[in-house]
Amino acid sequence: MNNDSKSNQCSDEETEALGIVTTFFLLKKDPETGETILNKDTKVKATQEGFETLTQLHFKNKLKNWEELLPNLTQKNLLLLEDELYSLTDEGRKIGKEIRSKWHSKWYDNILIRCTKSEAYGLFCEKVFGKNLIQFNASDMEQLDTMINYLQLQPDNLVLDMGCGLGKVAEYIVEKTGAKVVGIDFSEETINWAKEHIQAKNENLEFQLQNFNRLDFPPSTFDAIISIDTFYFVEDFDVMLKKLKQILQPGGQMGIFFAQIISENDPVELLEAENTKMAKALTQNNLEYKAIDFTINAKNLWQRELAAAEELKEMFEKEGNLVLYEDRIADSKNVIRCIENNLQRRFFYHIKLVN
Repeated sequence: MNNDSKSNQCSDEETEALGIVTTFFLLKKDPETGETILNKDTKVKATQEGFETLTQLHFKNKLKNWEELLPNLTQKNLLLLEDELYSLTDEGRKIGKEIRSKWHSKWYDNILIRCTKSEAYGLFCEKVFGKNLIQFNASDMEQLDTMINYLQLQPDNLVLDMGCGLGKVAEYIVEKTGAKVVGIDFSEETINWAKEHIQAKNENLEFQLQNFNRLDFPPSTFDAIISIDTFYFVEDFDVMLKKLKQILQPGGQMGIFFAQIISENDPVELLEAENTKMAKALTQNNLEYKAIDFTINAKNLWQRELAAAEELKEMFEKEGNLVLYEDRIADSKNVIRCIENNLQRRFFYHIKLVN
């Protein structure tokens, strides 16, 4: 039985529960107890009580009948119960990741389409990033121009923008370099907006709906690949980099922005450029790289986000877009706290394949 048919046999509540359980197993674990860390004060085991606690803290207590849902998912061979602890089966894990991908897509569609219609968000981007490209990432114009300078793109180059969002950054790259850009994203409404508003007026741009983890391009298609804060959605860095190498031309390049985040229990050495999850995956794939530390730039950017969001709060509220204000405030405070407590650093990795 394939994953789709198994998923279709689940009720809406069972689907929601499997997504929450999958989220549970993606969270950090206490290295000593093996418990899942929900926040700095709460650690739980993979029990019904643990899933209920996660639901209360992070999912607005959406589900309450876990005593029925867990046996149902176990009976359908999506969960295993052993020694009073639950785990995901291989099928459960695959379906759970697809469920989470759909959640992310729906959330991004909603938030990004809101941004396109918000005058306040346009002003916010100008104040924070230096130019309104309807950005919803952590790269300002200094970072973006640094990437363009390293890649030295030419008009005959074909570039893959992996996680293009609304396509305005891809459009900027085309304007600056003359290169052709193919942008992909997993958010359907976002891609449709990019096709209508960006692709329609520039023959050097093309946008496609694709899952990053299921890339569908022939070998040696692209001269360069860029990823601006999209590797956080990649299921397996090693598998992804092997695929990216395959679809690059010999001598092709990659430009990847990536923030390494650690917990308070992790060794601080993991924040070094050569010790990040990205660096280790690049090394594993025999990819040479140059890393540029943008942590100070990132902290300044998030501080600008905090100030600009507060300054424009009334305007966001009048538009009915207070959710945009709240989201930017929450993200800003969290990242600033992480950087100040030496739990996060931001890097740009430039990779060039050897001919």
